[in-house]
Parts: sequence; C-alpha cells; structure tokens
Amino acid sequence: MEEKPQNDSEKPLDSSDDAELAGELAECEENDITPLERKVERRVVNVLETRLQQQLFFQGPLPPPAILKGYDLVQPGLASRIVELAEKQADHRMILEKKIVFGDQNKSWTGLILGFILSCGVSYGGYALIMSGHDIAGAAIDITGITSLIGTFVYGTNQRKKERIEKSKLMDNSNSTDDE
Repeated sequence: MEEKPQNDSEKPLDSSDDAELAGELAECEENDITPLERKVERRVVNVLETRLQQQLFFQGPLPPPAILKGYDLVQPGLASRIVELAEKQADHRMILEKKIVFGDQNKSWTGLILGFILSCGVSYGGYALIMSGHDIAGAAIDITGITSLIGTFVYGTNQRKKERIEKSKLMDNSNSTDDE
C-alpha cells in the first residue's frame, strides 16, 4: 500500500518541480530574501486572495445591463423577456394604482354627499322640533348634529396628518437605506 504525501514538502519531485524550485531560489537571491520568507509571503498572498469577495447589489425591477447581457448569453432573447415582464408588471401596478385612487375619490365624494344629506336631515329635524314648540329637544338635536360633524372633520384631519407623517418617515427611511 502506497502512502500519500501529507504536504508539499513530502511530495516526490519531478523535473518540472526542480526547474520551478531553481527559479524560486534565484528570485529569492535577487530580492535578498530567504526561501522561508518567500514561502510565508506566498501564504499571506494566498490567504488574502481567498478572502477577496465581490458583492453586487441592484434595486428595482431590472438588473443592470451587464447582468441582462449575461442572461442573453445563457439563452438568447432571455433579457428581452425579462424587460417585457418588468414592463408588464409596471403597467399592471399603474392600473391597480389608478383603480385605488379612483375608488378612494368615489368613497370620499360618497361620504361627503351622504354626510351633507344626513346633516340636512338632522338640522331639519331640529328645526321642525323647535317650530313645533319643543325648543330644548330641537336645540339638542341641532347641537348634537353640528358637534358630530365637527368631530368627524377634526378626526379625519388628524388621520390624514398621521398618514402624511408616516409616509414621510417611510420615505426618509427608504432614502437613508438607498444612500448606504
């Protein structure tokens, strides 16, 4: 059974190893360093080379052009299909956003119209009570109606303000992560 060498120094030498070793020794003599120092230097360089790492980051629906070109090398036409998918997704997102905005506008107008009708009804009820001799009850209904309208307005204003603050915080956070 043949024993395998455990490290480089135990490997059997052949003629190409002799030539390489002679070249290394000559280089060491020229640079005025010992073969041991040269070996340590090579190990340090090897460690540094193995620790080098490259990271690529991209943000958005499409990778950078160089990566797209790589996709095309893998399968011709793949980059154009990826671009088409991104365009379709963007179109779809815009359609959904339009629907959401339109729906929000409809809800807002519907709420305003129904609120106006309700306040008119409450005011008319209070007025009718006052005209029929029930002054306190009519005044109470009118004051309650007006107070609820004012409360609803103030609540809505505060909610919109909170939403704007939250959105600005989110935008600030996303901008700060983009800068890093």
